[in-house]
Amino acid sequence: MKSLLYTTILVSSWGIVLSSQSIAVPEVKIAVDDKRCIKKVDPGLLGINYSWVGLQSVCGDGNGAGFDPQIVKLLNGAKLPLNRVSGTSANIIRWKDAVGAYEKRGKQQLAKWWRNGKKLGLGPVEFVKMVQTIDPKAEFTWTVNLHASPEETADLVEFLTGDGNSNPNGGINWAMKRIEYGIRNPVPVRLWELGNELDGPDERNKFNSMSVYTDYCRKHIDAIRSVKPDAKIAAHAATFSSLVTYAAFFGGTWEIWHRYILKKLGPDIDYIAFHSYCNSLPSSRLENDVNTIAKDIRKITGSDRIKIYISEYAWWPKTEECRPGSKNWKECWYTTHALVGCLGTADWIVRMMNSSAVELAAYHSFTAGPWGMIYKSDYDKSHKRSNRAPLHTTGIWEMYRLFSEAYNGAVDVLPVKVSGENTDRSRPECMFTCAALKKPDELNIIMVNRDPEAGRMVTLDVAEYYRPVDFKILTADNLLDFNTSKSRPIKVEKRTFQSGQGIDHIEIPSKSLILLRLKRP
Repeated sequence: MKSLLYTTILVSSWGIVLSSQSIAVPEVKIAVDDKRCIKKVDPGLLGINYSWVGLQSVCGDGNGAGFDPQIVKLLNGAKLPLNRVSGTSANIIRWKDAVGAYEKRGKQQLAKWWRNGKKLGLGPVEFVKMVQTIDPKAEFTWTVNLHASPEETADLVEFLTGDGNSNPNGGINWAMKRIEYGIRNPVPVRLWELGNELDGPDERNKFNSMSVYTDYCRKHIDAIRSVKPDAKIAAHAATFSSLVTYAAFFGGTWEIWHRYILKKLGPDIDYIAFHSYCNSLPSSRLENDVNTIAKDIRKITGSDRIKIYISEYAWWPKTEECRPGSKNWKECWYTTHALVGCLGTADWIVRMMNSSAVELAAYHSFTAGPWGMIYKSDYDKSHKRSNRAPLHTTGIWEMYRLFSEAYNGAVDVLPVKVSGENTDRSRPECMFTCAALKKPDELNIIMVNRDPEAGRMVTLDVAEYYRPVDFKILTADNLLDFNTSKSRPIKVEKRTFQSGQGIDHIEIPSKSLILLRLKRP
């Protein structure tokens, strides 16, 4: 750490001040190469997970089949590029019992606390309608229930993507049923994911080996492509790699799962799905896991055609970090969407942006358990949860909107070299990460400083000359601050640079996410 005398652009939660003063902050140097490209920008990297259980309790209209119109009002104009229904319920749901007239739907026990089962008022049709009402251009990924028969899966593919004119499976024309239920056009399903975390402890009675999983995958791949020959398929890697040791059950470390999948299914799949919950392990370890999968894809298949889909990721809450001495995990659930969770999640998104192998990702989740972009509950000062609050967005939603703005119109992800104290992404102590997105005549620089105390003095070196236009900052006073229906300490503020002002050194504050917009003169 140096004491440096600069004319600085001071970026804080309250504005910009141009000043000449002696400051002592760690230096960071950012070099952007706008002549090369890591990968093309894919909005699907900003996907969202949903849960069949959470959808019922938070998004249902409470009057049978339908979604709460307040959801649309709350998220008016939002971009929802990729949408996935996740969780244990994806392995249980009987989709045919969740469509059609509500009174004729069957009860399903998608959660342990649904003791006698419940009808799904918000099933596949209502879910698609809700998402498309918010964003008509939305795409979907669909998690296939491998406990169901391949014939059920083929009917699902026809239901969602058929045109209603042909009936490849014979029998019921399921595509026509979808049209009758109010979705005229085929649902744009970008890929079909073969099960959800089937390597986990709850699934091992059935999926007790990698060969069993691939056998089921093969049958369902054939069923999917019998209806939609060009369907994209994702098989999952060891989704529990961060939580369990594979040696005791599968005979090796977590890598053996995806390596087996690649050898057996490589020519027939398009993605390897991986789950990463930052703070369960350091993000540096999880990024290394992603790099391992990418290397194995190239080594085993001979190319990088198969991409990685991070189909679940989020910030994992730890009791000891927010309630020392407590053993009640629920007391720290709020940290998933407190500032600490927002910045930890932003850091992981930046890491995925910088990976050429990661094409798609889905944040967990829109609303499910302790995670959520929207909530129908509040925490009081003692962090006990009350379920009597109106629908409201969390800090995660503010973070997501900022990334969506950076992605809007972007074409290329550019190589970025970052140097300085705690900037090495391969080290657990890394606290500063950065990504660069190129637009036709603009450059967006995204910076995440997770340091709770120290700001950063940034020297920005771009390959061509750019002028600053404006920047936005997401921050709050404390890492444990979180948004409720009544209080919004986590917010995004915009500041504009003076006309003709160049970039010298930029001081950004501690615990902040910055979107800096530059333009060619």
